[in-house]
Amino acid sequence: GRRLLRTPRLRFVNVHASLLPKLRGAAPIQRAIMEGHEKSGVCIMRMQLGLDKGPVYIRKETDITAEETSGTLHDKLADIGALALKEFIAAAIEDKIPKAQIQEHDDATYAEKITGKDEWIDWQRTSRQIDCQIRGLAPRPGACTHFRGQRLRILEASIAQMTTEVPIDTTDAPIGTIVLIKKEPYVQCQDGLLKLDKIQLQGKKACAGRDFANGYRLTEGEALEGAALNSPNQGAAPNPQKQNHETQIQEKRETLLLLHRLWPRRSPMVGPLPSLWCLGHNARSSQRGKLSFRKRFRLLCPLSRRVKTHYRAHHRRKPPF
Repeated sequence: GRRLLRTPRLRFVNVHASLLPKLRGAAPIQRAIMEGHEKSGVCIMRMQLGLDKGPVYIRKETDITAEETSGTLHDKLADIGALALKEFIAAAIEDKIPKAQIQEHDDATYAEKITGKDEWIDWQRTSRQIDCQIRGLAPRPGACTHFRGQRLRILEASIAQMTTEVPIDTTDAPIGTIVLIKKEPYVQCQDGLLKLDKIQLQGKKACAGRDFANGYRLTEGEALEGAALNSPNQGAAPNPQKQNHETQIQEKRETLLLLHRLWPRRSPMVGPLPSLWCLGHNARSSQRGKLSFRKRFRLLCPLSRRVKTHYRAHHRRKPPF
């Protein structure tokens, strides 16, 4: 708490990757690009109670180029931050720490954590907004859309310029549909076309847009679904194998709770209750995945037969496990 923060003579300092008070929080690098900022930077700040609210000792700025991604900006800010921290430490050794500047809390903005909902592209937005989203999420986790029922990651894209490269009559295509120009794939956005330079289909390797268009035989007017499936759990149809696995886990939990209620704890004939690790999905058995829960229980719990015998003797009925 407050007492811990005041323990060191020079207090605790933090290297924050934004120009405070802008973009406080967990994802300042990604949000700076996704929101279309032209500048970013690093701040050496004193830690206080509250999210990135401390005064700033050193502030270093850098430009965000039109081709900047969160990966390249991260590496750039890492180098700037290391030099800024080295400068602060040298000043602290000489007892010449620069005066801390109080932040303007009224101008503060927050960079929320990147979630699955942020990854999905809404083609109803402008081409610049979508381009910023793609660059802000590259190389990981990547901006996504749906192509023929599968997840398609767009790793690199560029805004098409209305020149001889893109004829004007192609901009009348429906929003979210593919436009092929010289065998290069484009997608119609709200105000223009966005060229897909590098993409990756679910379960496949990343490839250039032209190679993808040739390999999967893209057709003019084929739709990419992004906004229509915009939810945290969006994707392909429900996976029956995953649902079956979740059902098995739930059955194991219910069985374990029943064992806790029925286990004769005070009997000298019965050992301690097997743990969830022993009965659960991560049981270290060579037969894992091939045995039912009941068979796995018998295999992993050598006392199961004695427990059942003890249960029958006291309750005069067949045990439920």
